[in-house]
Amino acid sequence: MLLQAVRDCPFRTRVGAMLRVLADALPERRLLHDLRHDPVLGPAVWTLLIDAGEMKPGSLSERENLLMGAENFLSVLELAGPEGLVEQLKRMGGGDAYEFVEAILASGHPDVVGMRELRELVAEPLRQTVRHPLRLVPTRPPGARGRRKKRKH
Repeated sequence: MLLQAVRDCPFRTRVGAMLRVLADALPERRLLHDLRHDPVLGPAVWTLLIDAGEMKPGSLSERENLLMGAENFLSVLELAGPEGLVEQLKRMGGGDAYEFVEAILASGHPDVVGMRELRELVAEPLRQTVRHPLRLVPTRPPGARGRRKKRKH
């Protein structure tokens, strides 16, 4: 019943905190390892296991890394808001920030509402502000207005 309450919690930071309390309350540290493959709690569990040094980040598959990235993005979104996450992504990813967020959005993270908020509040504004370097290259010289007329000598 307690695990179902954790699964039903809409806030990822609280999910992590509740899992930590449950794991610490049990005499054996098996709970988190048993939940490693849980489709809803897995990403939060991996974060806790890695933070505790009980799991190596390299042991995650590419998909699991994306799911854990989504978990972390959702936590930052809760704590820092969309502006804070956008700024952090711009610092981390530079011109590739939008593509990175798109990969995270395609991860299949189980928090449907959180992922929708991530798309609407972070990905869309990021897409509008991050410009690809090739878009900055002018296609015409400054001041040009179409084809030049040939001069007659």
